[in-house]
Amino acid sequence: MRAWRRGSPAAGLTFSRVSDPTSGDEYDQGAINETPVPPIRTCLGCRTRAAKAELLRVVARDGCGCPDPGAVLPGRGAYVHLDEACLMQASRRRAWARALRVPGLVDVSAVTEFLLQVGGSNEWEKDSRR
Repeated sequence: MRAWRRGSPAAGLTFSRVSDPTSGDEYDQGAINETPVPPIRTCLGCRTRAAKAELLRVVARDGCGCPDPGAVLPGRGAYVHLDEACLMQASRRRAWARALRVPGLVDVSAVTEFLLQVGGSNEWEKDSRR
């Protein structure tokens, strides 16, 4: 049995060689350190993708949706924009129970209260978000 070399077309791992314009050294393009990409999550209401820091995490607690701005509560979380339209659309589509994997309907009144308390500002982002 033949062992395939890294970069051989048969192994399925191909790296293009790039030369550095300043030094002329060659390196694999896959080995470049790029700027880190923030974690991406999908809003439960509008289904658009956004950075995790822009969304509010909601966790199921005793059949109720509990806002988790610090993203520290245990359990499965669902993400939603801090917008009343997104909250209502997710409730209308009954997406909360599917996303949080709980049977029945999920009461999101605590999330609505959190939204009214924050007032749509970005004060909630000042918490220790990851």
